Amino acid sequence: MTFIEGKSAHTNGVGYYQEKGKPIHVLRKGDAVRCPPDTPHWHGASPEKGLVQMAVTPNHASGRVKWLQPVTAAKYTNSK
Repeated sequence: MTFIEGKSAHTNGVGYYQEKGKPIHVLRKGDAVRCPPDTPHWHGASPEKGLVQMAVTPNHASGRVKWLQPVTAAKYTNSK
């Protein structure tokens, strides 16, 4: 996915975040992420624990989110 512009705050749990071509980051309660505009990335809960997040994206004429291809099991499994 990509955002026109976006930020997220992680309010509970454990998860992962990765921008295309960069290392995977572990997300924990209290972490915040600012995703640069039009940057392909993915994020999700860890296999052991859920993730609760609040995302803030501005309303834009072309939409808030552009969905890309799903994260493969291999890529997700590699994040552990």
